[in-house]
Amino acid sequence: MSKHIFYLLLIAICVLIFLFSCKTTYIPIKVGEKSEHIKIDKLYENTIAKELKYNMLSMKMHAEIYQNDQKNSFTANLRIKKDSIIWINLQQYSIEGARIVITEDSLKYINRIDDTYFFCDFKTFVQHYGLDIDFNAIQSILTNAFFFYPCNNNKNMIDNFKNCTDPTLYCISSLSKRKISKYYSESQSDTWEKKLEKEFKDSLEYNPNNDFVFQIVKVSPDIYKIINIVLENYILKQSLSIFYNKQSNKFGQLFPEEINIELNTTQLKAKINLSVENISIDKENLKFPIKVGKKSNEINLFYKKD
Repeated sequence: MSKHIFYLLLIAICVLIFLFSCKTTYIPIKVGEKSEHIKIDKLYENTIAKELKYNMLSMKMHAEIYQNDQKNSFTANLRIKKDSIIWINLQQYSIEGARIVITEDSLKYINRIDDTYFFCDFKTFVQHYGLDIDFNAIQSILTNAFFFYPCNNNKNMIDNFKNCTDPTLYCISSLSKRKISKYYSESQSDTWEKKLEKEFKDSLEYNPNNDFVFQIVKVSPDIYKIINIVLENYILKQSLSIFYNKQSNKFGQLFPEEINIELNTTQLKAKINLSVENISIDKENLKFPIKVGKKSNEINLFYKKD
């Protein structure tokens, strides 16, 4: 596993790495059972109620990552202590390649192949790569939970969402259908580019309250699980599409069996397909080791941008 792939994984993990596949009963999403009249706040409450309930989470995942014409496969052991720490061990051919630990304040990375490591402030990392993400968003993506984009833990933000159109799924968006359609239709025009430039200059820096950032969430009508999340940021020219495919029943809770992710930023275009070979909830004595070897060398992960 090359050093470049580790860097790619770190960036991708901070915007996405996801979750669950357990070989149990598959529950298909039913078509045509969507209620025509459900209030957005009620949909939000029902979706939150169906989120995974856990204190400790452990799983083994198989992942395939595609960038340009290259494909790389790896195994990841993932552990989460809710609202506290995310621990990831990456392997190829049963050989440990790296460990990654993410907390609200820090990011720690160890490369076992060349005995190097990198520790930094988490906010510094995401700002360097132009990512609008926080610990809660990563944890939510990993556990098929609802989160707000731009990142905000205030549940009252749901009051800003509007209904959007989908033939079989409940669909809500942080922008109206009219604005979304307008953005998509004008996004390639010279006039639109001028609007973006003016907005950026007026704000001096990225303003999370502007109209150039939005989120679409689609929810299954029968089981109230999130099936698709789309995040768009026209100022930073980044988007993330996450598809949660298939639901399985284990421990009396539902989990997606498959996840497909498409990430587009100014620095990275990638696709990641994930599945989990096994999963456990609230396992006792779950540990999160991140020890640096005595001969390991510190590296600068903030390589120069093109």
